[in-house]
This record gives sequence, C-alpha cells and structure tokens, in this order.
Amino acid sequence: MQEFARYTAYYGSFNYSYILQWELVNQDYGANTSKIRLRALIEVNANNISWSSGNAVLDGTSFGLSNTYYRGTTEVFSKEITVQHDSQGNAAPYISGSISTSFIMNGSCSGTINGIPQIPRYVTITKHEASEVKGTSFKVLWATDKPRDFTEYSLNGANWIGAGDTVCLLYTSPSPRDCS
Repeated sequence: MQEFARYTAYYGSFNYSYILQWELVNQDYGANTSKIRLRALIEVNANNISWSSGNAVLDGTSFGLSNTYYRGTTEVFSKEITVQHDSQGNAAPYISGSISTSFIMNGSCSGTINGIPQIPRYVTITKHEASEVKGTSFKVLWATDKPRDFTEYSLNGANWIGAGDTVCLLYTSPSPRDCS
C-alpha cells in the first residue's frame, strides 16, 4: 500500500492522523482500466483517542467510526474502485477524504494517485507486404489501425527486437535495420 494523502490533528504533544492509501489490484488491458484498493487508516501516537461520534469519507463513500482507537495504526475502511486510463494508457485519479469527530479529528485530505502502471498500447496490422526478396534479405512494409509509439518484431519465435517507429524494415542477415 502506498500513502497518497494524510490529515493530522495535534493535541498537546500527541498527533492523530487520518491516512489514505492505495494499491493496484489488477489491470484490464482490453477495457483500458485498473482496479485499485483504497484504504483509510487512523494512526495514534498517544495511548488512545476517544470521541462520542465519528464519521469519515473516502472517495465519496461515507462510513462510521468507532469511538476509541489505541496507539498504532488501524484500518477503518477499504474499498475497490475501477479507474479509467486515458488514450495513452495513463491514469492518475484524484481522490479525497475527510474525517469528522466530536473530538479533535476534523479535517480533510486529498491527493493524486501517481504510480499506477501504464497500460501498453497495442495496434492491429492492417496491411503488410514483403518485397525486394534477395537471398537473406527482404523489405517489409506495414500499416496499422492507429498510431503507435514503437514497433517490435520477432523472427522464428526469437526474442522481440525494437524497430523504433518505422513502418518499413529491411532485413539483411544477421541484423535488420529500418528502410531509411
């Protein structure tokens, strides 16, 4: 779990924090989404903190709080959300939270979740042709259904090799190069 937001209340020499964390659960490349787990915690550096009533919010979901928390960190709420990635495969959602109690812990915190892994972009080859076949060399041209950042190829199941952003590859044994 990674912390992305914190609200801290101070009372004398003690502090009490409402902490928001996240972790990646999974990614769906086809749907261009990530599922993340959000957690809310209360951290106490005194023996305990008590109040007569308490409520908190995490990403729009409200939940009640018990009235005593002891020294250390306690998870008070957890939920999973699905985050949509942009057209480049990136996601950085802004999440907010708040806490309201009858004693000392009354505030809010929020933050942008950075670090969600990018979903790679895949394209479909819509046209391809080989030409200039001569012994151990040939030229391959291709077109794709959308723009791409880079191209990789593999011959006979070997390791993938980067071909940059080229749309033409001249294969000359032992090392291919682009057509330029």
